[in-house]
Amino acid sequence: MATGQVGFIYTRQERVDKNGKVRVGYRRDPFFTDRGASLLSASVTADAGPWLRDLADMLPKEAYKALSALGFAMQKGIRADIVRGGPEGTSWPKLSPITRSGVFDELLGRPRPRRRGRFFGQLYGPIGYFRYPLPQMRVDVGWLSASAQRLGYMVQRGVTPRVTDKSRRLYAVAKRKIPRSITVPARPLMREAYEARREELIELFQTKVARYVERGAEWMHETRSNAAKRASGGNA
Repeated sequence: MATGQVGFIYTRQERVDKNGKVRVGYRRDPFFTDRGASLLSASVTADAGPWLRDLADMLPKEAYKALSALGFAMQKGIRADIVRGGPEGTSWPKLSPITRSGVFDELLGRPRPRRRGRFFGQLYGPIGYFRYPLPQMRVDVGWLSASAQRLGYMVQRGVTPRVTDKSRRLYAVAKRKIPRSITVPARPLMREAYEARREELIELFQTKVARYVERGAEWMHETRSNAAKRASGGNA
């Protein structure tokens, strides 16, 4: 696997063939953790506190299933923060006038980012979550390609890229003043999105574990009832 990649994400997909039959397949995407100080992980053993650690020890199967719900909730929340213009408690700088104009997108022949992803552009899409295999009680939210991981790291930290000849030509064709330097200000996302939802995620984890335990108890009761009926000669 590539550097920084921790595994693969498999997404169920359905398609209808020429005979009208539904075919089920799975798309495989590599998963890369978020780099640097913005690493986001909801680890039951490390982040959840003593009570939830005990809960995970007592009910490992239920806790492991609940981690997927945490990953999905974090993924959804992070995308919502991009649309909002930053996680709660942060203040992202506005986009530059040249970026808002979309002139470079037009010159490069690429579609302008939809409003929902205007701050992170194409990085709005390749955000995913990965539930580590047992015995690890851990789910991470990160990126679905090495390039997205690298760009996400740069956008969150901020960067001052070198003004290249290509950049100068773009500014010239767009009839804009060629800058001496270009600064992409920091827009922190992953860690801040998690911290803003920490209590909400812990509550979600508790609720999911309780629900899985309840379902398991119902299934066990029904199974035992059916077995008792069969043993007594009744109908299950």
